[in-house]
Amino acid sequence: MRSVILALLALTFAASAGPAQIRVFIALADNKTQGILPVPAAIGNGDDAAKNLYWGCSEALKPVLKAGTAWQLTRTESNPRADIIERATFTHR
Repeated sequence: MRSVILALLALTFAASAGPAQIRVFIALADNKTQGILPVPAAIGNGDDAAKNLYWGCSEALKPVLKAGTAWQLTRTESNPRADIIERATFTHR
């Protein structure tokens, strides 16, 4: 009986838990304000997330997650707040 109760509790917990989430805040590469080793201007513009070294390039987090099989892009928002250029929501498959 005890194992049945534990199994039911485990199933209840698993059913109520939502998909896994992670939150990552990415400060974009910006040649003008960061004092970093300059990168080419096209990928070093902190106001252009789509082309930025840390967000838009093929090795950046968003494209890597999109190309993988573990995470699925479920929503993208442009300028959800004044200090956020883009928000991408990924759900664990």
